[in-house]
Amino acid sequence: VASGSTAALASGLAPLPVPEPRASINARVRLSGDGRLALSWPAGPDTPGPMLVWDLLENAIVARVPRMPDMRDAQFIMQGERILIIAAQTVEIRDSATGRKLGQFSPDAPGRPRLTLSPGGRFAAVPVLREDTGPAIAVWDLATARRTQLQPVVAATAVAVDAAGRYLAVGGRDSR
Repeated sequence: VASGSTAALASGLAPLPVPEPRASINARVRLSGDGRLALSWPAGPDTPGPMLVWDLLENAIVARVPRMPDMRDAQFIMQGERILIIAAQTVEIRDSATGRKLGQFSPDAPGRPRLTLSPGGRFAAVPVLREDTGPAIAVWDLATARRTQLQPVVAATAVAVDAAGRYLAVGGRDSR
């Protein structure tokens, strides 16, 4: 649970300070689901500096991740084992412990990619616009950075994908 500049660990330990990057006073911070890891980076796109992965129990930086120039957001996925980075036209997956790049893909989404994550964060459903079939939902396996399915849809205003990446629930204006 995050509040202001502290994070309380799920195990009930005392709150610890969430460190900020030295390159900026104004930082964005994301916590892993168990509250053990924090991801921080300068909030301004013009402020230099990498994303930092902090182990909050050790109060130490465990990885430095370079920021893409068009980065929009980042978050922990797969129980904190990976970092999902969303840029203007690409999605990047990195290892939380090392910062090593594990994969990257371009979802072919109009505008900024909108991702809906499965429970556990292994799969992402992304609305795409295909020239040959029109609107569709692409499902990506974030462990391998590979597209696993492409489902044509009439209109999708709400999307959900199950934890195994097999089933989609799609809602639209036509109530189907």
